[in-house]
Amino acid sequence: MSTSELQSRANLWIALAVGCIGCGGGTGTGDDANLTEGTVRFEISGAAVGALGGPEDAARASWQAACDAWLERTVKLAGSASIEAYECGEAKDIGGSDGYQFASTATATIAAGLPTETFEPGQIAGSIGPRAVAYASWQAACDKSLERVKAIYGDRLLAGTCQLPADIGGSDGWMLSSALSLWIAPSKGEVVTAKGWVAGAIGQRGISFSTWREGCDAWLADLTARSTGQFLMQYSCGEAKDIGDSGGYLFASPTTASFAFPLAEGSAAETKDLGAVDGTAGSRAEAIASWQKACAAKLDQAKADAGDRYLASVCHEPKDVGSGTWQYSSSATAWLGDLAKLPEPEDPPPPPADDALKDGPPAANCKERCVAMMTACNAGPIESTCDGMCAPSPTEAQLSCAEATSCDHLEDWSGKCLLFQ
Repeated sequence: MSTSELQSRANLWIALAVGCIGCGGGTGTGDDANLTEGTVRFEISGAAVGALGGPEDAARASWQAACDAWLERTVKLAGSASIEAYECGEAKDIGGSDGYQFASTATATIAAGLPTETFEPGQIAGSIGPRAVAYASWQAACDKSLERVKAIYGDRLLAGTCQLPADIGGSDGWMLSSALSLWIAPSKGEVVTAKGWVAGAIGQRGISFSTWREGCDAWLADLTARSTGQFLMQYSCGEAKDIGDSGGYLFASPTTASFAFPLAEGSAAETKDLGAVDGTAGSRAEAIASWQKACAAKLDQAKADAGDRYLASVCHEPKDVGSGTWQYSSSATAWLGDLAKLPEPEDPPPPPADDALKDGPPAANCKERCVAMMTACNAGPIESTCDGMCAPSPTEAQLSCAEATSCDHLEDWSGKCLLFQ
């Protein structure tokens, strides 16, 4: 796919995401008429990194595809928010003697009808390996982390990106790490801050660092599974530090997560000391695993005991209390309270009956009719929009539906007439 075709596809994504074909894309400015009063606009940035190797043209095409994918992820994460403009940034060759590899910092402007706060919860890292493998591994880790936080925050996650990575592998090989940046709509209520601790496995540098990152993801998933991500505000995995010895690397860090719980009027959260969390003695790896198991059991019991009044709980950073062997112990805390009654969610509207639109003969002269509609409505970009409309071979009923649509409601082309699908 050529660069111009990729650009056209990106323009179409933006047009559909904003909900107005006439809003433009790429360097467009959006359509203020589609945004409610109180709209919050914010800028995001993230890494677009192409593949390593090959001729220069192929490397540049790979970078353009990476930017294309970055925009697609941004649109999907934004949900109901609108992508008003984007730029791929200036592509720079970072391949050095290994061959061509282009990278840039892509940017986008997002408009949301919600207040927004941004934070960086910690480092994202891939596995150790040759340079090409390390970049692919880092990108996969970035995508996986964004999927996880989207599952936790839901519609409150407005954007998420990974920044340009740096090599931290040292003499062991290439290992790429970068910051993860998130933009969320905050929760409201009484703030409870849970401070914990995570550690990776003991072993080679790459293994310990990667398992530390996995440990932080597991810690957050466990924490929000008990409390639900509905009330989660910011969280942080902290900075991973090697606390290992001659037995190998051991990366660990303190963790923090804040929740905002909407409590019943006149009530406040109660703090409950859960007592000591003691693991059994053994090797260092065995001692950490034993403490983690004891922690999970302690927190599960706290939730069971509190019932509907449970808000959150956490095991704090453990200390080695062994004599001649490793044994970890820590304190633990739970928060209890009476949540305010939330309004019952409304039943979703019934799905549209689209059989009548999608069944039937294909539309004749789709491109010419699309160009005529776009011209009449003074909307654009014409070429890329009409390519996107006609590529799936819409039916005559779908195109007739679009022709009957007012220029003030071009968003109905995708919503009501089921085009671009």
